[in-house]
Amino acid sequence: MKFNTAVLQSIIVFIISLILANYLSSMLIALILLITLWGFASALEQIPRPNTTVGNLLAVATSFVLFVDVGLSDTVNLFVSMLLVSVALKQLIATSNKHLKIIALVHTFVIASVFLYQQNLMFSLVSLVLITLELTALNMLGQTKNIHLVKSLKLAAVSVISCLPITLLCFLLIPKLPSFWALPGPSTASTGLNETVNPFDIAKLSQSSDLVFRATFNDSPPTTPMYWRAMIHEQYSDRGWTLMEHTASKQIPTTPAEAQALGYEIIAEKSSLPWLYALDYGHSSTSGIINRYDGILARTSNLSQTIKYQAQSSPLFDSVPSLNTWSQTINLSINRLDNNQSQLLAKQLKRQARTDAHFFQMLMDYFASQGFVYTLSPPALRGLNTIDQFMVDSKQGFCGHYASSAAFIFRSAGIPARVVSGYLGGEKVAGGYFNIYQYDAHAWTEVWLAGKGWTIFDATAVVAPDRLLGSLSESDSQRDAFMNNLELSWLSLQHYPMINWLRTNIDQLDFMWTTWVLGYDNSTQASFLQDTLGDISPFTIAITVLGTIGLVFLSYFGLVYWQNRPVYLTPLAKEYQQLQQWAFANATPIEANDLTLKGTTPLKILSLVSEQHPTKGQYIKEFAAIYSSVRYQDKTLSKSQLHHVTKLIKTITKK
Repeated sequence: MKFNTAVLQSIIVFIISLILANYLSSMLIALILLITLWGFASALEQIPRPNTTVGNLLAVATSFVLFVDVGLSDTVNLFVSMLLVSVALKQLIATSNKHLKIIALVHTFVIASVFLYQQNLMFSLVSLVLITLELTALNMLGQTKNIHLVKSLKLAAVSVISCLPITLLCFLLIPKLPSFWALPGPSTASTGLNETVNPFDIAKLSQSSDLVFRATFNDSPPTTPMYWRAMIHEQYSDRGWTLMEHTASKQIPTTPAEAQALGYEIIAEKSSLPWLYALDYGHSSTSGIINRYDGILARTSNLSQTIKYQAQSSPLFDSVPSLNTWSQTINLSINRLDNNQSQLLAKQLKRQARTDAHFFQMLMDYFASQGFVYTLSPPALRGLNTIDQFMVDSKQGFCGHYASSAAFIFRSAGIPARVVSGYLGGEKVAGGYFNIYQYDAHAWTEVWLAGKGWTIFDATAVVAPDRLLGSLSESDSQRDAFMNNLELSWLSLQHYPMINWLRTNIDQLDFMWTTWVLGYDNSTQASFLQDTLGDISPFTIAITVLGTIGLVFLSYFGLVYWQNRPVYLTPLAKEYQQLQQWAFANATPIEANDLTLKGTTPLKILSLVSEQHPTKGQYIKEFAAIYSSVRYQDKTLSKSQLHHVTKLIKTITKK
């Protein structure tokens, strides 16, 4: 195969298109892949390149798809799409080295755009490989005759490796700047959270294995179940349970963590929503994190980036010991005209219950004894009275069905209740941290009980008790349904021991990357510099950065100079060369030609030089005599002679 720069650049664009296929328009990616394959075949001289007419038609077609399918509102995706389309079209018609150099420059921006979508270890390594391939393509472009792929690749690898120390120093020392341009949060994942909980029109819950966040506890982790609260849904309507305005906007002042509070660190992935995750009543003092209503946390910005924050959790009752009249009214509100059978059930249980806590237990027993089933593929319930349809007819559903129905029944009985959504459990990894995935999304009910405050009511505890022990992937009763619904991923292949071992080890490496690299923010950097340099100031940081970088460059160029220094294998060769260079620099053009005639011996040259410079002829003749005795008479050069020659050279070359 005729492997050249154009072929390698086509491969680079093909790989980038596959990487971005999950984030950009499918139709546009398909069109780019076709154009890239055409360019690849043309670079191999298998098919001709398009003429001007065909090229213009392709440009029009891609522009139409670009603006119709991508649109003008999503500026970042539009920019990346335009960049990818333009480089693919340019490669298709590129015929000169100048064009290929321009393409190489644009490739660097296209490769960098990958980090707008993902910053994990795998994408970072792939980007590093792509940069190496791009440098290889440029090295091949500089070879005029025989093109050596391996040699070009080795040279590119050396260039990349040489840059890593400087990159590391810049990463450690240069202050982190905020993003100038960032993507909006990604669209909601297939299982992930939504600000409205209405599960009744979902016929099948699609399971996404995307990572949501990682949790590391300062001390021992709490006992199961672990309810990670994200949103509180207090407003009920026919469309489901939604957030109240005060829930989304009310900000609680940050308070010092209590001594008995549970402390942990969260590394949250990008999200379409600002809400973050905490156990019980969460609070955080990390910059960029807002403490909202009843222990809910949210981020102020950077929805498209991975963030790390410290959080502490206290029991809900200790933090919300009483319920004011307004909150009580909100959490008792229902539509009395809907779901009459569920309201009747609430009244029946209320008559039998001695206290609200007794009602709480009676409703739990009702779910346990009436044949309710936990399933990821429930029948769709549409129209009016969907809670009645679930409680009386189908009795099949997942967490959202039980949370919605229980909250409605509690409110019907005059007991304040609300729906809370978040995540349940998590997969404990050998490294001591927990992974929480999209398929761990969960909804439950919080009920206000006198003397206990907001108390978790989760019917999942009686209809699928093993679900509370950890991640949904670890539930024995739901294993078959979970695997059948799961999208293709590493987890779907975990029954192969080798793949499962590879999955867990890659995850641990990615955790270290996320913690040490993506989590290296300004506060972490300040702590590192404080430990390294002591009491620091911006001036100290600037001097350290510039001095370190200058030292690295000085060491590098010093090494290059040392490696390229002239090596003299015979005595007086260095001194003769110095004298010859001086003579050449101080001769007329005609005399200079005499000094470079082929076949002229060193002694003949020295004789010519002494004639051209009679004032220094005596010193030149003295040098010639010593030079002749050492080089042609095999006499040993003594220290005194070497010292005398050094003085002669200085005298001769002195102006």
